[in-house]
Amino acid sequence: MSTLALSMAVGLTAANAPAGAESPSEPAAVHASVMPMQAVTTTGTAPSVPALTAERAERIRKYQGQRLTIRDETELRGAPSGMNPPLPGPLSSPSVVVVDSFYAVPTWGVYQGSVRISPAAFFRETGETFRADDLDRRVARDRRKARRWMMLAGAGAATLTAGVVQYDRADQLSEELIAQQLTFGGLAMGTTGLVVASFPASRATRLTHYPSAVMDRDDAQSMVERHNRAVQQELGLTEEDLLLIELADQL
Repeated sequence: MSTLALSMAVGLTAANAPAGAESPSEPAAVHASVMPMQAVTTTGTAPSVPALTAERAERIRKYQGQRLTIRDETELRGAPSGMNPPLPGPLSSPSVVVVDSFYAVPTWGVYQGSVRISPAAFFRETGETFRADDLDRRVARDRRKARRWMMLAGAGAATLTAGVVQYDRADQLSEELIAQQLTFGGLAMGTTGLVVASFPASRATRLTHYPSAVMDRDDAQSMVERHNRAVQQELGLTEEDLLLIELADQL
């Protein structure tokens, strides 16, 4: 939050404070024989607003950098459009456009200040170290599984390449049969490795990017509120400081 925003927030707080009663501009005219004219003056003092000192602004900036918030997010998913070419012939068929429209998926994330943090980092910031370590172990296990299956896919690609080269150099039928076996065997190995590796890899991605994969939003909100209260007490923020932060966020 900039100093200008804080200064504007201080001005808004002072402007909204209730002012004291003002003296009337002109008293009503009363005949001198009935009631003598008397001058009435009243003074009122508005409640003072703490000045925005450098030390106070520094406390507010630290809080804004350490506080946790939950924000709604929207992801666009889908596939790009494609076009099938016309079929050859005396009467060419028209091109067929295949469109897989994008669709919005509502999600949510946890932010510390203005930076989006992973679920494991969120657990550590809120003191849930055991849950963070368990999540790291799950992610590491899934990534190891994905690497093993990717190694199988790489071996399949190498076998496929060897089979193609062998088939190109084969002079006898027996050599061609061996080359075909290598080619189809490598193709099967590569395809199997890629498909199976995608499952643990996608699961590891969800665990590191989407907090909804490891916790409920209500649970996350209670953890955020507990963390922010602890930071407020540590920095010694007052109710006026929190009001300034709320006003500055809205500017």
